[in-house]
Amino acid sequence: MIVHHHTVGDTLTPIGFQLRRQDANGDWEYTDLTDKVVKFRMVDEDGTVIVDDSATGITITDAETGKGQYDFQAADVEAAGVFYAWVRVYDGTEVDTYPAGGRQLMIIMSGAV
Repeated sequence: MIVHHHTVGDTLTPIGFQLRRQDANGDWEYTDLTDKVVKFRMVDEDGTVIVDDSATGITITDAETGKGQYDFQAADVEAAGVFYAWVRVYDGTEVDTYPAGGRQLMIIMSGAV
């Protein structure tokens, strides 16, 4: 489980990512994001969608090594709580979800200090 801590209302600091998958031999390789569409999805603990597969706020910082970031939008950080997020990579009609396997990226949104 990857845990990211954030504060309600904060939109300055993005959440960074570097995507990789196992190849056919079981070796880890970076996901090349060149010419791909990358989107962010976030749900609350009950599964209510907070961010619905949005490319808004996504910046690819190094496509060949799968690096990028998601800049939280004001509506994303309105409430405290526990959230789960995914990055989805689209190549035409095909899609891969990171991290794979469900609720593996937890975002804990704490009340303002």
